[in-house]
Amino acid sequence: MAADAEIWPDAAYQDGVEALRAHLGEPVWLLETTFNGWQAPVLHPGEPVRLLAVVEYPEPDPRRGLMPHLLITDDGLGRNLGRLLRVSVERPFDPAPEEVLYRNGPLVERLCFRQRRLSHAWLREAAHYHLGRVLGRPTPPPAIPGPAEGEGRDEGADG
Repeated sequence: MAADAEIWPDAAYQDGVEALRAHLGEPVWLLETTFNGWQAPVLHPGEPVRLLAVVEYPEPDPRRGLMPHLLITDDGLGRNLGRLLRVSVERPFDPAPEEVLYRNGPLVERLCFRQRRLSHAWLREAAHYHLGRVLGRPTPPPAIPGPAEGEGRDEGADG
């Protein structure tokens, strides 16, 4: 493993934190995600929020995707940068590269652009999970399917 691969978070992360700090008090557009065990939907709040502060998060954890910083916004929420896909100014959709203040590259690649293979076994697990919830007998949620056959897999990506 190269020495650069062991650095977490990477230099692009720190550049993003500095860009966010340079835009305190300004409206920003967020693209975020939540994790519930078997899916990770991409959420867009629909309107900009004003960026009030960028603060250090006391318990970063790369395994759980928790980065060392939180954004505090005027809607009263604190959002960990590990749960944000992108923060941009000016426009919410398809921002120009110079309008993107922060981009969580590994998370964007994993959730948005990575090919998935939905096997019969995974579909059976997902159906069993949902049926169990409807009938009041919950089961553990199925894992998010991995990469398609023949595609490289990042170590620890799904763990």
